[in-house]
Amino acid sequence: MASTEAGLAKTPEPLDPENFWQRFGTTIAQDVKSLAEKATYDKEQWAEKLWQGERRFIEQVLNQVKQMKQKTNNADALVLFDVDETLASAQYTDATTVVTTLRPSATSLFSILKENGLRVGFLTSRKDEPLRAELETGSMKGLHEHVDYEHFYGRDAEKGVPREMDSRMFGERLLEEFGGPEGFLDDEYVKETETYKGAWWQGGAMVRLHMIKKLREKIKGPFMVVDDLHYPHILTGKKGAYGVELDDDSKFFGPR
Repeated sequence: MASTEAGLAKTPEPLDPENFWQRFGTTIAQDVKSLAEKATYDKEQWAEKLWQGERRFIEQVLNQVKQMKQKTNNADALVLFDVDETLASAQYTDATTVVTTLRPSATSLFSILKENGLRVGFLTSRKDEPLRAELETGSMKGLHEHVDYEHFYGRDAEKGVPREMDSRMFGERLLEEFGGPEGFLDDEYVKETETYKGAWWQGGAMVRLHMIKKLREKIKGPFMVVDDLHYPHILTGKKGAYGVELDDDSKFFGPR
């Protein structure tokens, strides 16, 4: 009986969060402990906070990736990551020097995404050259071999993108600009779930939505944006646009 049950055991889903932790949990836990040692107070508390943050981050990202792949019949999909407070934390050591700390699960996440046929890129306000340097030789170099640089969208890619000044008016025009038959926002979903008219929109979120509109002409197939800003939750799959909006538990600020 035992052998029969073993034979019927379900094959682990490669992108299941628990499978991820079985493969990479020990290494990530060690990195979390090392990172927490840099905290200036309550190191054990920081270690627990960081560990729970990594758990939540992986859960949010992988569950949405699985959903996207299921809905698109496992099509060749793209995942675009923001950097600051999403994949890494940046701290100024003086007026001009920035130290970037990569979150402990980032390299393993990029690895498993690429391993399962997904392309991985960036959608960030970071300046292009400094970010490339971080990826090639700096603290983010563990990600370098997994990145599809055809989809590296940093500050340079924002050239020509509208710079909205009035967040209230942006909300008023949200569906006119990004919805409708040709847009990537689901009008009914937004109306039901988002107090978008008269709402305060972050400047970065406004730029990101304009960027997605611009990139739709280049990106073929489904894609998913992972960001700590307040907008990915309205990317529900229309025109292949999906989103993961990190919550307060999964954002990454690094130890203090």
